[in-house]
Amino acid sequence: MKSETIYWLLSLLIHPGHEARFKEISAQLIESTRAEAGTLNYEWTLSEDGGICHVYERYVDSAAIKLHLQRSAELVGQLLSVSTPQSFFIYGSPDEEVKKDLAGLKPVYMTPLGGFSH
Repeated sequence: MKSETIYWLLSLLIHPGHEARFKEISAQLIESTRAEAGTLNYEWTLSEDGGICHVYERYVDSAAIKLHLQRSAELVGQLLSVSTPQSFFIYGSPDEEVKKDLAGLKPVYMTPLGGFSH
């Protein structure tokens, strides 16, 4: 049976001098997203120098992503005013509407080659 789970890894370059604001916005996004039942993982990590952030997000399906995008649009806009996407890899099969909504971030869609999960 094919899983509908979709996940991604987004890498952001934080603009120099905006590290504190970036952390404020990310904290708001994390807290807001905590209430979304369809979000399975939502993890933010910083490089040692604090200049790069990786965001790992995993959702049960495209509907959960749509809800997240609707709820977080304003904060994501603020986040992108203090950071620049460096790479965005999406795993799974989001529907065409999600692909359209994320197109501005220039994602690379990864196709399963093999492996397993426990």
